Amino acid sequence: MTQVKKGAVRQVVTRKMQRYSLLKAGAALIFICGFVAVLFNSDPLPGVRKAALRHRRKAQSLQQDAVERDFRNPVETFDNNVEQKDPNAGRKFTLELSSLKDGASGKIVIETKPSWAPLGVQRFHELMEDKFYDQAKFFRILPDFIVQFGISADSKKTKPSRIKDEVEGFKQTNSRGTVTFAMAGENSRTGQLFINTR
Repeated sequence: MTQVKKGAVRQVVTRKMQRYSLLKAGAALIFICGFVAVLFNSDPLPGVRKAALRHRRKAQSLQQDAVERDFRNPVETFDNNVEQKDPNAGRKFTLELSSLKDGASGKIVIETKPSWAPLGVQRFHELMEDKFYDQAKFFRILPDFIVQFGISADSKKTKPSRIKDEVEGFKQTNSRGTVTFAMAGENSRTGQLFINTR
C-alpha cells in the first residue's frame, strides 16, 4: 500500500469555482473601465491645464499686439528712404516693409551711430546708398531672437567685400532693437545684417 501525503492531491476545479473566477475578472474589468472613464471626464492635473491655457492666451495677445513688428513672415521685402546725407554723422533710414502678416505693411527706422561701430556704419551707409537692400527679403527668422537679411534681390549686385572688426573700444551689446552685421568669424562682416528682437 502506498501512502499519499496530505495536500499532494490536486484540487479539482469545480464549475462553481470557475464561475466565481469569471465573476471576479468581469468585476475587475468593469471597475478598470469605469476608472478610466472617470479620468477622461475629469481633469486629473488642473494646474497644468490652466497654465497651458494662460500660455496660449498670452501668445495670442502678443501676436495681436505685434502687427507692425511681425518679423516672422519670411516673404517681407523693403525699400529704403535716406533722410540725411552727412557722411560723418549718424543717419536715419526708413525701411518700408511689405507682405507682412495678413497683407499688412510697416516701417522700420534704423538710426546709425558711428561712435558705436565706425567701420560697420560706413559699410551700411555705402550699401544703402547703393540700394543694395532694395527688395531684399528676410531669409532667417528666429522668433524672439533675430531677423536676418542682407542678400540683395538684384542678382547683378555682387556680394560686398569683407570689412575688419571694430576696435575693442567700440563694442556694444546686441540688445533688442539693435541692428548688427552677421559674422562667421574674425573680420568676416559683409552685407548681411540681423535685427535683434529679444
